[in-house]
Amino acid sequence: MKKSKYSKEEAKILEIALKYKLAYDEIYEHLPKWKQEIISANTGQFNNDRVVSEFAHEVCRVAEEIKETE
Repeated sequence: MKKSKYSKEEAKILEIALKYKLAYDEIYEHLPKWKQEIISANTGQFNNDRVVSEFAHEVCRVAEEIKETE
């Protein structure tokens, strides 16, 4: 059996990151181009952008729905 190069904690963090990346990519891909442009241009300086805020909430919701692989 091959030993993992990651500790259990690191593997868990990577699993969470992967869930959020998958959710981000899936949702982003289905957005209209104008929303994609707003999200891509967002620098994080303005917290009141409705499109970005709604996108972030949706990514979190979908990522948390992905079942863990344990």
